[in-house]
Amino acid sequence: MLINRNVQKAINVIVVVMLLAVVVAGAVMTIPSDSPLGPLLGKVFNSKDILVNFVDTLDPNEVAQAMNEDPELIAELLVLLDPEQIADAINCNGDFLCELVGCMDAEVAATVVNENAELITMLISLLDLEMLAEIVSANVDFMVDVVESLDPQSIAYIINNSESFATEILHYIDPTLISNVINSNPTFVTQLVALLSPEMIARAINENPQLLVDVVSRLNPEPIALVINSSGPFVTRIIGLLNPRVLAGAVNANGRFLVETLGYLDPTVLATVLNNNQDLLFDVVSLLNPRFIASIMNNQSFVTALIGFLSPGSIAGSINANAGFVTSLLGYMDPAMVGGAVSANAAWVERLIGELDGTQLGSIMDSNAAFLTDFVGALSTGTVAAIVNDNQVWITDLLGQLDPSVVAGAVSDNAAWVEGLIGELDGTQLGSIMDSNAAFLTDFVGALSPSTIASVINGNGPWAVDLITSLDETVIAGIANDPATIAFINSLLPQLDAAALAGIVNGNGAWVAS
Repeated sequence: MLINRNVQKAINVIVVVMLLAVVVAGAVMTIPSDSPLGPLLGKVFNSKDILVNFVDTLDPNEVAQAMNEDPELIAELLVLLDPEQIADAINCNGDFLCELVGCMDAEVAATVVNENAELITMLISLLDLEMLAEIVSANVDFMVDVVESLDPQSIAYIINNSESFATEILHYIDPTLISNVINSNPTFVTQLVALLSPEMIARAINENPQLLVDVVSRLNPEPIALVINSSGPFVTRIIGLLNPRVLAGAVNANGRFLVETLGYLDPTVLATVLNNNQDLLFDVVSLLNPRFIASIMNNQSFVTALIGFLSPGSIAGSINANAGFVTSLLGYMDPAMVGGAVSANAAWVERLIGELDGTQLGSIMDSNAAFLTDFVGALSTGTVAAIVNDNQVWITDLLGQLDPSVVAGAVSDNAAWVEGLIGELDGTQLGSIMDSNAAFLTDFVGALSPSTIASVINGNGPWAVDLITSLDETVIAGIANDPATIAFINSLLPQLDAAALAGIVNGNGAWVAS
């Protein structure tokens, strides 16, 4: 979006150049600005043949000098000329204009544009787009300097009232020109963005996907972040109008740039954009490169700050709709970063879990055992406990879909962490969850390492007592009678701490008898 705006700025600048060409006639005469010859010249040059032929005889250097010395005459003359005649003169004298632009004073050119927005708007629809693009692309430094003196109000008027022109000329513009204008004028871009039509900019981007990719690759992260941070509402609106494939293509092709830009972005602005464009987010996620997204998310400080502002429903919807992408993504992510972000946003994660599809998440976890093993070790036990305690229904559903061997592997590799976690969980809550997932638990227990279970129980006696009093005897009996469980118990018992086990039994006499 930013790109198009700047591109259009460039376009406007181009227009400026064109208009200046028209000034040729008047400028050549080097007449004082208060001379009555200005209106007279306007009438004379409204003849197509006179104006076109006259321009062809001029010296670009002399004309530029005259224009630079007397910009007021130019402004006076332009108002009196017929846009169609000006366009004919410009379209027929491309080489002349190219030289003229290289000799002109950027501030003078900007002044002409700022004072003739309506005329320029009428004029640009009559110009040869390809020729204009060539002139602009051949004078990059001039265009960058002109933008510094342009009035955002005038440029926005021209762009918003020249939609077809602005969209079509992008086919011919050099991406380097656009990126240079943006990188050198972030303040102007920010002011202009607030005045532009999101619909028009989105159309220009959707119809020029390769230009977006090329321009982004040449941008500097800091000025772009400045523009985004200052244009939240505009960015939110335009994102919803973009083609998911175009946006995903630009993202996939510019991973490093986007990763660097995150360091300068305001998490609240980005979160607002994402929260208000859920449908687009769902579509784009499936088209993105998981490795690239992982590199962005591994920026822990930014992700941690961003999560707190995101809508759990929006994120959950994207996860539920893109299981394959999420499964692949986890393989590239830094578990410590994810763990840190989750621990710093416990309340948000609790809400997110309630929105997720347990079956979908179970499948994703099954495919990323190694990641989950590291991830669990990086989480705060208090965070996980809070999440489990506040999402009983979801966790019950989730357990029924998980692969016991995956979960068991993660638990076995994080015994110390599990011990700390159990001490913070609500025994009644967890007991209810286990009651609803007897089959899962049967397989899960059989896959665990006896030493891990023994270590966890020995470190959480009071919690185990609380848990047992809340369990359903029938469920426990079914688990205990399974051959896999019997083998597990035979291996487990010798490793248990007798005192801890006796304490659990003594505290639950009635339940044991039953």
